[in-house]
Amino acid sequence: MSPSSTHKLEQAPRTRRPRKSHLAVVRRRAQHAKTSAGYLRGSSDRGVIDITYQIRGPACWAFAGLVLLTGASLAAQSHDAIRDTILENGLVVIVTPNHTTPVATLEVVIRAGAFTQVEPLDEGLPHVLEHMLFKTYRGGRGFGPDASDIGALYNATTGDERVTYFLTLPSDAVEQGLELLGDLVRDPDFDRQALEEELLVVRGELLRLASDPYRILNHVSNMALWGSAFQRKNIIGNLNTILTAEPDRLRDHYRRYYVPNNAALIVSGDVDADEIFEWAHDRFRRWDEGPDPFAGFAPPLIEPLERDTAFVLQMGASDVTFQIKWHGPRVSEDPSGTFAADVFSAIFGQATSGTQRRLVDTGMFQSVTMRYQTLEHVGAITLSARTTPEMLGRALTELGVELALLGDPDYFEEDDLTAAKRHIRVGDAIARESVPSAAHSLASFWAVGGLDYYRAYGQGLQDVTSEDVRAYVDRYIFGQPKVIAILATEELAQQLGPVIGGIVDRWPRVP
Repeated sequence: MSPSSTHKLEQAPRTRRPRKSHLAVVRRRAQHAKTSAGYLRGSSDRGVIDITYQIRGPACWAFAGLVLLTGASLAAQSHDAIRDTILENGLVVIVTPNHTTPVATLEVVIRAGAFTQVEPLDEGLPHVLEHMLFKTYRGGRGFGPDASDIGALYNATTGDERVTYFLTLPSDAVEQGLELLGDLVRDPDFDRQALEEELLVVRGELLRLASDPYRILNHVSNMALWGSAFQRKNIIGNLNTILTAEPDRLRDHYRRYYVPNNAALIVSGDVDADEIFEWAHDRFRRWDEGPDPFAGFAPPLIEPLERDTAFVLQMGASDVTFQIKWHGPRVSEDPSGTFAADVFSAIFGQATSGTQRRLVDTGMFQSVTMRYQTLEHVGAITLSARTTPEMLGRALTELGVELALLGDPDYFEEDDLTAAKRHIRVGDAIARESVPSAAHSLASFWAVGGLDYYRAYGQGLQDVTSEDVRAYVDRYIFGQPKVIAILATEELAQQLGPVIGGIVDRWPRVP
C-alpha cells in the first residue's frame, strides 16, 4: 500500500461481556520510584516521538526555546525544495533549504533506539551508547570545546525507533560542523573507565527523573500498555541493566546498528544542496558500510492488548491527572490510519470542538488532549486530562460519557474536520520558520517511515475524510482494550478509591 493512500476500514463487530472490577491501587512514593523496570522516559509531542534529552554545550540553555512539533503541525510542509542523495557507503543525505536566517541544523539519525532492545541486557543500551559517543569523541577530548569553537549548539536524543545527534550553528560553519559529526559517529572507543564515569551521569539522570510524579505515571501506564514488550519501549532504560553495561556489549550494538546504510544525514537551513552533498561525501566517506542490521532479523511483534486495565498511582500532585492509552496504527501496515490519527487528535483538541465544550468549558477539566505517536512498531494513542480534587467525581462520570460518545457517527461535524485541517496548515506555516524543527521532524519521519512517507504526509492529512476518521476511531479506540491510569495524592485515593473504582467500572470497557 502506498504511504499516501487512504481507505475505509471495515468496522469489527463488538461483543459485550459482563463487566468485572479490576481497579488496582498502586501505592508509590517518590523515594521508592526506582522500579525494577528502571525509569522513565522523556517525551516530546510528535504524535509523538518520545525523547530523552542530554543537553550539552556552553549555550545549551537556548534549546529550551525550541519547539518540538507534532506531526500534525508539520502536515502541509512544502517538499518541493527537498533534495536527497545516497552516498557510496549507503548514507542517505537529505537537504531542506531555508534561507530566511544564516543558520543551519545538521542531524545524523540512526534507525535504532528502544525497539532494538530485544534482550533483557539491552534495555537502556541505546541510551548509554548515545552518551558514550560524546564521551569518547576524538579519543576523549570532549565534543563541547570543538562545537563551541564554531559557535554550535549540540544535542542528542534517544527515541523509540531512532537515535539522533545534531548541531545548530551559523551557516558559514556548516562544513566544519559536518566534520565534527562525521568524527562523532565513527569509531568510538568504549574504554571501561570512560564508561564507568558516564554511567554515573546516566544514573543521576534517571534518579532526577524519578522524582517527577507525572513521568512516573507515564512510565507505569506504559508498562501496563506494552506488557511483555515494555523493554522495547523503555527508552531511558533499566537502572540495574545500565549500571552493569559492558564495553563489549556496547561495541556489538554500535557495530550492528551504527552503519551508514542504516542512517541519514539531515541538513536544514541556509545551505546549498550541492555543497552539502560534496561535503558530506568528503566528511562521511570513511564511515564504513556494514551488513544490513535487520537482514534476517525483525524485532518481535507487539502483542495486542486483550483487556482493560485500570489503576490509581498514589503520589503527591496538586491536581488529578488521567492517562487513557490504546495501541495505535503501524506506519507500514496502516499509513492512512496514521494520517487519520493526527487529524482526529486535532479535532479532539481544538477549542471549538464539542469535546472541549463539554469537558473543559464546563469546568470539569482543566485540560483534555489526545495524541498519537507515529511509529512503525505500534504507536500509542494517549488521552490526557487534568482536573481538581473537588471536581473529581463529576469529571470521572463525564469522561466516561465522553468515551461512550466516541462511537457516535455524529461525534464531530464536517466543520470540525475542516477547522482541524486549517489548524494543521497554520501550524505548519509556523513550523517552517524553525530550522531546527524542520530537521528534527524530517529525521523522525525518516526513521519510522522513510522519506516517501514524509513527502506523502502533508497531502495524506489533507486527503483524510470524515469516514477515514470514524474508521480510525472504530478500529483503534472505541470499544478497544485500553489502560486507564489516574494520578492522585495518597489521601485522595484512599478517600475516593471505592468511588473511583465504581465510576470507572461503568465506563465503556473490554473485560
